[in-house]
Amino acid sequence: MNPFSLLKHAGALSCLTLLPLSALAQAPAAAPTAPPAATTEKPQDAVSLDEIKRFVAVFRAVKAGYVDPIDDKTLMRAAIRGLLLDLDPHSAYLDADQSQALNEAASGAYDGLGLEVVQQ
Repeated sequence: MNPFSLLKHAGALSCLTLLPLSALAQAPAAAPTAPPAATTEKPQDAVSLDEIKRFVAVFRAVKAGYVDPIDDKTLMRAAIRGLLLDLDPHSAYLDADQSQALNEAASGAYDGLGLEVVQQ
């Protein structure tokens, strides 16, 4: 038996054709794009795996052999400070307290005092 023979009403047939079209209307406007193809070229400034392994080896050696016990967070902050210190005399790593102090000194606003210093 033909399934469409049961449909006596022309509107029912148009309803059936609109259902698949309405499903298409709800599809995303842009299909997801494939990730860019992996290139075999290595950027000139990329850090090699050997250099990363060397950093980890030094990190572990300092942690294990330093005269005083040192935690990973302190050691990592020291490594970051050293990285920036070696760039130029104007670059520095600031922790949250140091950053807040610098921002207060630079902006002229001081939290907790209810005043602001403005140059006129």
